[in-house]
Amino acid sequence: LLVLSCGHTGQAEEAMYWLRKLEARGLRPEGRTYLGVVRAWVQRSSDESLSPEERKEAIIAAEKVLTDVLHLSEVAQTKDLDSVYGNDFDYDEDTSGMKLVGLVMSGWINTRFPESAERAHALLERCSALSEKLPDRAWELKPDMIAYTMVVDAYARCYNSNKAMELLNKVRDLEKKGDEKASLTVRFMSSVVCALGNEMRHDVHAARNAVALLDEVIDRYNSNNHPASMPTIFLFNNVLKCCASVNGVDGERTQAFDLAMEVYGKMKPFRRVTPDSYTYNYLLKATTRFVSMRSDRDAKIRAIFEDCAKGGLVNSHIMDRVRRHASPILVDNILNGATSLKALPMEWTINARTTKKNNPRNSRRTNSSGLTP
Repeated sequence: LLVLSCGHTGQAEEAMYWLRKLEARGLRPEGRTYLGVVRAWVQRSSDESLSPEERKEAIIAAEKVLTDVLHLSEVAQTKDLDSVYGNDFDYDEDTSGMKLVGLVMSGWINTRFPESAERAHALLERCSALSEKLPDRAWELKPDMIAYTMVVDAYARCYNSNKAMELLNKVRDLEKKGDEKASLTVRFMSSVVCALGNEMRHDVHAARNAVALLDEVIDRYNSNNHPASMPTIFLFNNVLKCCASVNGVDGERTQAFDLAMEVYGKMKPFRRVTPDSYTYNYLLKATTRFVSMRSDRDAKIRAIFEDCAKGGLVNSHIMDRVRRHASPILVDNILNGATSLKALPMEWTINARTTKKNNPRNSRRTNSSGLTP
């Protein structure tokens, strides 16, 4: 209990002291003891008042404790693992194998060091290998989709779509082999698409891959009609982001615009998937970047803006994009001379997402799907 208390308050050195004291007396620490120590170091690694070097030392210390636990797992060879993972007492889910690893993985990912994604990925792979070596503990040690999604999110933040696609192919293979923990969830697929959208190259090939992944999710939903399999607006928006961000020659840009409009069309049959401000912002971005003829561009901007206004989703980003890229005549026509959101009809903006600029409580530039306004 003392070590657990240290874990909740981030007193890492004290938690480590009591762990070593138990070991020095020949006592085997139980699962929650390791949990308290690891949690203390992970909490310390997230303390932004510390220097980057101190934070890195903390998460490395957490990983060292975890490595000791995994080593005990290998040495004990199944039967004696009860004392390691705490099966001899009532424990919460965070003390079981993969959950303890997930705590350290999340610590690495949240620190956002250049090597964070690779370190989290390495832990995932080690647990996967250990689950094969210890079949009696395979269920506890085998990575689940939360772990795979965490690592893909980390790779998305560091612009490494190749690693994200590598993990996608691995999960796909595991699912085909009947792994009960491996499933191409909508959340996981959204993360892979986000990684493609964040790729620095922004080529049309990435956009096609993103649309193909969306089609795969839609096909899965159509085959089972399970609510959990339904594509989400976050997935659609991430695919639109991929399309709207394409760089290339005119032919590729035309293809990217066509893909964006195709994705928008695929959204409509899903009654529970409602476009939001991000949706229309990406559609306008694709239109203003890829449609060169002024008359065609104005017509498409008008149609997209009217859909957006009808849903009450006009925000400052959408309004600014229209003012910058539409013809002066069209701007006056559809905005009725308004120069600010407050001057627009309330029904045009009532459902718009609040942006960081007008919501000081929103401290992150990205939403939960990794999208930027």
